[in-house]
Amino acid sequence: MVSFRLIKPEEVEEAERLFSEKYPWAALPNWPTTYVKVKDDKIVGLYDIQTRIIIGSLVSFDNSPITTTELIAHADGRLTAAGIQQYEFIVPDENPKAQKFLEKRYGLEPREEIKHKIYFVRK
Repeated sequence: MVSFRLIKPEEVEEAERLFSEKYPWAALPNWPTTYVKVKDDKIVGLYDIQTRIIIGSLVSFDNSPITTTELIAHADGRLTAAGIQQYEFIVPDENPKAQKFLEKRYGLEPREEIKHKIYFVRK
Protein backbone atom coordinates (compact mmCIF):
# COMPACT_ATOMS: atom_id res chain seq x y z
CA MET A 1 0.00 0.00 0.00
CA VAL A 2 1.21 3.51 -0.85
CA SER A 3 0.34 6.66 1.09
CA PHE A 4 1.45 10.27 1.34
CA ARG A 5 1.30 11.96 4.76
CA LEU A 6 3.09 14.16 7.24
CA ILE A 7 6.09 12.50 8.77
CA LYS A 8 5.57 11.07 12.26
CA PRO A 9 7.99 12.15 15.04
CA GLU A 10 9.19 8.58 15.48
CA GLU A 11 10.17 8.46 11.77
CA VAL A 12 12.40 11.54 11.75
CA GLU A 13 15.56 9.72 12.84
CA GLU A 14 15.27 7.15 10.05
CA ALA A 15 14.33 9.79 7.46
CA GLU A 16 17.29 11.93 8.55
CA ARG A 17 19.63 8.96 8.08
CA LEU A 18 18.24 8.20 4.62
CA PHE A 19 18.35 11.85 3.58
CA SER A 20 21.91 12.40 4.85
CA GLU A 21 23.16 9.27 3.11
CA LYS A 22 21.74 10.43 -0.23
CA TYR A 23 22.52 14.15 0.13
CA PRO A 24 25.34 14.59 2.70
CA TRP A 25 25.95 18.17 1.52
CA ALA A 26 22.34 19.36 1.87
CA ALA A 27 20.56 21.04 4.77
CA LEU A 28 18.09 18.75 6.50
CA PRO A 29 14.39 19.20 5.77
CA ASN A 30 12.11 21.18 8.05
CA TRP A 31 10.61 18.12 9.75
CA PRO A 32 7.32 19.67 10.98
CA THR A 33 6.39 20.43 7.35
CA THR A 34 7.80 17.27 5.78
CA TYR A 35 5.56 14.91 3.87
CA VAL A 36 6.61 11.34 3.16
CA LYS A 37 5.68 8.71 0.62
CA VAL A 38 5.32 5.41 2.42
CA LYS A 39 5.21 2.11 0.55
CA ASP A 40 4.85 -1.20 2.41
CA ASP A 41 5.56 0.61 5.72
CA LYS A 42 8.87 2.07 4.42
CA ILE A 43 9.63 5.69 3.67
CA VAL A 44 10.57 5.82 -0.01
CA GLY A 45 10.58 9.59 -0.51
CA LEU A 46 9.89 12.92 1.09
CA TYR A 47 9.54 16.64 0.53
CA ASP A 48 9.29 19.57 2.88
CA ILE A 49 7.43 22.81 2.39
CA GLN A 50 9.33 25.95 3.29
CA THR A 51 8.32 29.55 3.42
CA ARG A 52 11.26 31.89 3.04
CA ILE A 53 11.05 35.63 3.40
CA ILE A 54 13.74 37.19 1.24
CA ILE A 55 14.69 40.80 0.78
CA GLY A 56 15.66 41.05 -2.84
CA SER A 57 16.64 43.90 -5.09
CA LEU A 58 17.65 46.23 -2.28
CA VAL A 59 19.42 48.93 -4.27
CA SER A 60 20.91 52.27 -3.28
CA PHE A 61 21.15 54.23 -6.53
CA ASP A 62 23.15 57.01 -4.86
CA ASN A 63 25.64 54.42 -3.45
CA SER A 64 25.11 55.93 -0.01
CA PRO A 65 25.53 53.78 3.11
CA ILE A 66 22.85 56.01 4.68
CA THR A 67 20.34 55.16 1.95
CA THR A 68 21.21 51.47 2.28
CA THR A 69 20.83 51.59 6.07
CA GLU A 70 17.49 53.37 5.78
CA LEU A 71 16.20 50.88 3.20
CA ILE A 72 17.19 47.98 5.46
CA ALA A 73 15.61 49.65 8.50
CA HIS A 74 12.40 50.32 6.60
CA ALA A 75 12.19 46.74 5.30
CA ASP A 76 12.94 45.41 8.79
CA GLY A 77 10.20 47.59 10.26
CA ARG A 78 7.64 46.42 7.70
CA LEU A 79 8.52 42.77 8.26
CA THR A 80 8.50 43.14 12.05
CA ALA A 81 5.09 44.87 11.90
CA ALA A 82 3.84 41.86 9.94
CA GLY A 83 5.09 39.55 12.70
CA ILE A 84 8.01 38.21 10.68
CA GLN A 85 11.04 37.63 12.87
CA GLN A 86 13.35 35.93 10.39
CA TYR A 87 14.25 36.85 6.85
CA GLU A 88 17.12 36.60 4.43
CA PHE A 89 19.18 38.78 2.16
CA ILE A 90 20.45 37.13 -0.98
CA VAL A 91 23.54 38.98 -2.10
CA PRO A 92 25.42 37.66 -5.14
CA ASP A 93 29.19 37.19 -4.95
CA GLU A 94 29.43 39.86 -7.65
CA ASN A 95 28.51 42.40 -4.94
CA PRO A 96 31.21 42.02 -2.27
CA LYS A 97 30.66 45.59 -0.99
CA ALA A 98 27.09 44.76 0.02
CA GLN A 99 28.21 41.50 1.61
CA LYS A 100 30.86 43.27 3.69
CA PHE A 101 28.37 46.02 4.61
CA LEU A 102 25.85 43.50 6.00
CA GLU A 103 28.56 41.63 7.86
CA LYS A 104 30.24 44.71 9.36
CA ARG A 105 27.24 47.00 9.98
CA TYR A 106 24.76 44.38 11.16
CA GLY A 107 27.00 41.56 12.34
CA LEU A 108 25.31 39.11 10.00
CA GLU A 109 27.16 35.95 9.12
CA PRO A 110 26.86 34.67 5.58
CA ARG A 111 25.71 31.17 4.86
CA GLU A 112 26.85 29.66 1.60
CA GLU A 113 24.22 27.94 -0.44
CA ILE A 114 25.01 25.45 -3.10
CA LYS A 115 24.68 26.65 -6.64
CA HIS A 116 21.25 25.67 -7.82
CA LYS A 117 18.42 26.68 -10.06
CA ILE A 118 15.10 27.89 -8.73
CA TYR A 119 12.00 26.92 -10.67
CA PHE A 120 8.94 29.13 -10.17
CA VAL A 121 5.49 27.61 -10.42
CA ARG A 122 2.80 30.15 -11.16
CA LYS A 123 -0.87 29.23 -11.27
